[in-house]
Amino acid sequence: MVNDARITIRVGSDFKARVEKTAEELGMNLTTAITMFLFQMERDKALPFTPSITTARRGLASISQNELDAAVKGAVKADRERGSALGLPEAKFDAMKNHTFLAYPDGRREYINEKQ
Repeated sequence: MVNDARITIRVGSDFKARVEKTAEELGMNLTTAITMFLFQMERDKALPFTPSITTARRGLASISQNELDAAVKGAVKADRERGSALGLPEAKFDAMKNHTFLAYPDGRREYINEKQ
């Protein structure tokens, strides 16, 4: 896969700093985290979380940080369990090798070759 396309999004600088910190705590940068999100969305042909009308009507600004954190963690856990049960790989990042890979439920790792 040749990385020749760019996606640009705008978010608040405080929010960006918080999610960069979270991604760093997970052992990756924000670009890798977003790429993993996109791989998961393409693989499942769905968002990796379940949006709800109630949340959309209330607006994200009215959700406490703890509620949002709990919702995201729950969605990630459910998605991992569903993917594992289906034998699907999970996109991960190897900080030691500084490389993205697919981790299969059977323990196999398939490193993503960025220059194909």
